[in-house]
Amino acid sequence: MKRDETAAIILAGGRSSRFGTDKALQPFLGRPLLARVMETLRPLVGEVLIVARDEGRRAEFEALNLEARLVVDGSPLRGSIVGLAAGLRGTTREYNFFAACDMPFLNPGLIAHLLAVAGEDVAGEPGRRPVVVIPRWSSGLYEPLHSVYRQECLTAVENILAGGSLRIIDLFGAVPVRFVDETELRQFGPLEHAFMNINTRDDLARAERMASEAEPSG
Repeated sequence: MKRDETAAIILAGGRSSRFGTDKALQPFLGRPLLARVMETLRPLVGEVLIVARDEGRRAEFEALNLEARLVVDGSPLRGSIVGLAAGLRGTTREYNFFAACDMPFLNPGLIAHLLAVAGEDVAGEPGRRPVVVIPRWSSGLYEPLHSVYRQECLTAVENILAGGSLRIIDLFGAVPVRFVDETELRQFGPLEHAFMNINTRDDLARAERMASEAEPSG
């Protein structure tokens, strides 16, 4: 696919209730977490959108000079599917990688692979491409906040919201889905790093230690 067909949608509208303060602006090794996520995603896609919970966040995010467009979800509902809907409404790009702002170890190779898979035919169905590409662990758990959603799934997302559900996994029965399983995913490195997100202060301290240890000395 062409780069100008792709976007990254970064969810930065959560309440951060377990963390205690806004995670998007939380310093991580001296830079906001959101800035670290942006540094990984910006070279991979044609457009980056940040989904915020209200217009009051605009000045804070624009002050970071991240070369991203702010989208306000404007909904009283909370949940990642609400942010997904806002992001899909805010972009016309066909292939959209959706992630959270608190994922410090996003893997560019893995993300590029998921985007490429989204442009391939569904196995055994020539001419039919997946609408959602989602990582799946061997245990059956999914990573909806590290997945690709094509623009055409917006209608299904809005139908799910209209029906009163806030579960992204309800998409699985509504659109063609390509599950990318653990064996395929692990060729790009430790999944525990790529999918890690920061929920607590202990998570932050552990992630900073991991990042410091990974940096070459000297």
